[in-house]
Formats: sequence, C-alpha cells, structure tokens
Amino acid sequence: MKPGTPVLRSTRLLDQVRERIRHLHYSLQTEKAYLHWVRFFIRWHGRDGAMRHPRDMGSAEVEAFLTMLATERQVSASTHNQALSALSFLYREVLGMDMPWLNSVNRPAQKRRIPSVLTRAEIASLFQFLDGELALLAKLLYGTGMRLMDGLRLRIRDVDIDRQLIIVRKPNGGKGKVVMLPQTLEPVLRQQQLHPRAQGGGRGGTASPLDALTVSVWAGRCAVDVAAGHALSRDRMQGIDTDQLQRNLRQRHQHKRPRPHPRVRHGQVG
Repeated sequence: MKPGTPVLRSTRLLDQVRERIRHLHYSLQTEKAYLHWVRFFIRWHGRDGAMRHPRDMGSAEVEAFLTMLATERQVSASTHNQALSALSFLYREVLGMDMPWLNSVNRPAQKRRIPSVLTRAEIASLFQFLDGELALLAKLLYGTGMRLMDGLRLRIRDVDIDRQLIIVRKPNGGKGKVVMLPQTLEPVLRQQQLHPRAQGGGRGGTASPLDALTVSVWAGRCAVDVAAGHALSRDRMQGIDTDQLQRNLRQRHQHKRPRPHPRVRHGQVG
C-alpha cells in the first residue's frame, strides 16, 4: 500500500474493497469484477463450512484457487489474469499486506490472434439491417474508431458538427481524445440534436459529476446522450432513477438560493 493512503472506514471486507476501488477511481466494470472474484475466492475456500478471512490465507490458497479456475472451470487466459489481479488488489491495496509471492505467481500468456476485418461491401450489407439509433451508433463506431462504451457514453455537447470533431471523454486509459466526425453522419446528428431528450423535455440526462455541474447545466442538453433511449434507466452507482435525481438537485438548488431580508421583501427598508 502506498504511503498516504487514507484509512478505510468500512468494516466489512467487500465494502472495504469497494471503498478502495472508488478512491482510486477505477471503472464500475472493474469494481464489479473484483468484487466477484474476491467473493468467489472466499466462498470457494469456505465450501466445507469453515469460512476464513483472506488475511488468514496465503500463497497456497491463491495457487489452489487459480489452479481450480484453469483446470476445472477452464477459464480463458484473460479471465485467469483478471482473477489474479483482483486477489493482488485485495492483499496489497485493501489489506495492506506485502506479499512477495504474488509476483512469482505465473500469469498465463494470452494467444495472439489475427483479427477478422470486414470488407466495405460486408459493412454496407450489415448496415442495411440496422435503423434508428442503433444504425447511428454502429456508423459512429465504424467511422471514428471509437470503442463501444465510448459511443454509448457520447454526449451531444461533445459533438462539434461545425468543426467535424468528436471529443471522447475518459476512454480506455482515462485520457481524453479527439476523433474526426464522418461527413455522412452530419445530417443524422443534426436531426438527433432535435430529439426530445436532447432538448431537455423535463427528463434527466446521463450521469454527471454533481460537484462540477450546476443543476441547470445538468438538466440541459449538454448532459444528454447522443443515442438517448426512450426509457429511463437507474443510476448504477446510487440506484435511483434520473428523474428523482433531477428533482433532488432542483430542491437543493432552490434551498441554497439567498433569501432577502423580511423588511426588504415587503419594501420596508430601514
């Protein structure tokens, strides 16, 4: 564990793992994966009824767990490495235990595969079976080279049609980048900006940092996805829907407005 790391406030092990992951700003997918492997590791060693804390287990238990995944479950090399990374994070970042034997655990080498690339004719025939927002998303991914999650998280404010640029925020690796906007998608994106969700429509937008955006900005079009769906989804981190979050933000915003003095309010000065 690095010096200066804050002390964990949670008492339960899985809550401690979640707290440390969020402190280090790992992605939600990484949080779910690490929690799954830590829970699986503990339960697998406690299958005989005697549950043990990971602090009381060591290299033999980790090796046995990884061997089970490779032989009995026959997981892929990437899944095997993910489980090892989760256990390494548990011991080093959460429990604060320096385990030299973790460096000696063998990681399976991933096989290099030659990717399959579709021709232009195959891509054109594939687009014929798509319509609406799915077609827009597929063409954006194909024309810009963005990853799937980058396209799903793309906001209208990040599409600069005049300069034909798209700003990709927090892609793989956490660094933003700029990609070129295909000219063939310009009319479709202009039409997409007229989507009711894009104009506000009394609905909330995508998840945004509450400390950085005001209520009016968060509820406006700048925080709405390009491929905004018709149905509302629940916030994955807090478990509340976007409408409820927007109402809470408006109430907090109105509560913080400065109220005039009673005498000034009724025109009684002095």
